[in-house]
Amino acid sequence: MYSVHRQKNGIYANISLFLSYSEVTLTTRSSPYPDQMVTAVLRIQSEPSPDGGSAPSDDLYSPECHRSPHQLDEPQRRIH
Repeated sequence: MYSVHRQKNGIYANISLFLSYSEVTLTTRSSPYPDQMVTAVLRIQSEPSPDGGSAPSDDLYSPECHRSPHQLDEPQRRIH
């Protein structure tokens, strides 16, 4: 499964942050692994964390894209 995450992380790390999941599912149809991609999208949607979803997504996203979610979470943590 790690190889699947590496193959998709570049796609979802960028699309899921800027586009809605409905648009992401459209890209999965054109991907070489539609079944695996769709299951990955379902995992991201079905495992939201109270902190903003950064916990489950950290395991799916690459370190480079790992910075974007933290930038969104920092102001939330400061408010608390």
